[in-house]
Amino acid sequence: MRADARANRQDLLAAAGRLLEEQGAAMSLRGVAQEAGVGVGTLYRHFPTRRDLLDAVLEDVVARVSGILHAFLDGGESADRRWRRLAEELAAVNLTSLVTARDDLEAADRPQEALIVEAEQVIISLTDRAVTEARRAGLVASGVTSTRYLAGLLAVTRPPAGELLARHADQRDWLLGVYLRGLRP
Repeated sequence: MRADARANRQDLLAAAGRLLEEQGAAMSLRGVAQEAGVGVGTLYRHFPTRRDLLDAVLEDVVARVSGILHAFLDGGESADRRWRRLAEELAAVNLTSLVTARDDLEAADRPQEALIVEAEQVIISLTDRAVTEARRAGLVASGVTSTRYLAGLLAVTRPPAGELLARHADQRDWLLGVYLRGLRP
């Protein structure tokens, strides 16, 4: 694939991810093309169907989340700093909006079930390793599992509802700190 075609594909994936977060299942393909700064024909050359685009968005999200988890597992800094950065970076992916959008999609548009199951397995497996390392470092209690960690993280970092919370940009960061302290033994 040519460099410009690769760049267009990445722009389309990024635009689709942003619009899914903002608009959910109501996201239009024309809107994705406009957001990416390309024509609709370019979108259809890369992604012939809405499902193809959403499959690719899912694969892109899994790659990003896997990269974040691998960076935590690779070490380098203190476990405490890496644990906080892991939570911040996972929160920035905004999985809550993506999961909600997926659940609201028509069955014909929803990513293939096998792809969803594989994505969940990859993320849970890597998160299991991260939680185990955090437990060894004394950062999480023994009852914390990867699914509990992710569910809690999604709950406290979802986009703020209402005008009051939206005006307090530091609210999510504060909630994240409270959440991480609450996981400790």
